[in-house]
Amino acid sequence: MNNMDLAPLPLLIALGACSTPFDDPELPGSDSGQPLDDPDELLTSLDGSGCEDFDGTPLSGAATYFYGQYVPDGDGYDGEERWIILSNETLEAAGQADCEVVWSTRAEIADPGACGACDQGLSVSASLDPSSTTCPEGFYTNEETFAVTYGLIQQGDEDLSWYFAGSGQHMADGTYAGGVLTFLTDKSCAWF
Repeated sequence: MNNMDLAPLPLLIALGACSTPFDDPELPGSDSGQPLDDPDELLTSLDGSGCEDFDGTPLSGAATYFYGQYVPDGDGYDGEERWIILSNETLEAAGQADCEVVWSTRAEIADPGACGACDQGLSVSASLDPSSTTCPEGFYTNEETFAVTYGLIQQGDEDLSWYFAGSGQHMADGTYAGGVLTFLTDKSCAWF
C-alpha cells in the first residue's frame, strides 16, 4: 500500500450551495445533550460496495465516509470526526482491513462565512485521537490536526445541511436533537 497523504474531510469533499439563526448550542429537540448515534456501529451499517475498480481495472481502494458528532458543552461543542474506510477486496488482500481515523474536536459558534444562507457557523479545531484510530499511520500522515469552519442550515425539525463556510460548498447532511449535531457524508472512493 502506498503511503498516501489522505486528507481529512475539509480536503476531500466538495460541491453545493448554501435560513433562522440558532444562537444557542441547545438546538430544538430534547435537552438531553447525549449523543444520538453509536459511531462504532457505523462500520457495519454503511455500504462498502462500488469502489472495486477504476475504469474496469481492479485497484487497491475503499469506500469512504466522514462522520461527525458534536455534543453541547458550555459555550460550544465537544465531539469527534471519523474518516471511515471500508476496504475493497484488493486492499484487503494487501492486508488492510476496514479501519477509521478519528479526530477529537472542539467547536465554537462562528460566522458562517461565504454560506450566506446558513443559520450559524461552527469553528472546529481537531486533533488525532490515536487511541480510537484503527488505520495505519500512513492514512493520516500530516493530517494529525486540522481547523475548519462549517456553515449550518436548519432543514425542518431535526435535519441539518452542512457547508464549508469558506466556500459555501455543501459538505454533508445530518441531524440535530437534544442539542447534538451530526453529519454523514455521501460515500466516495479512495484509491491507495
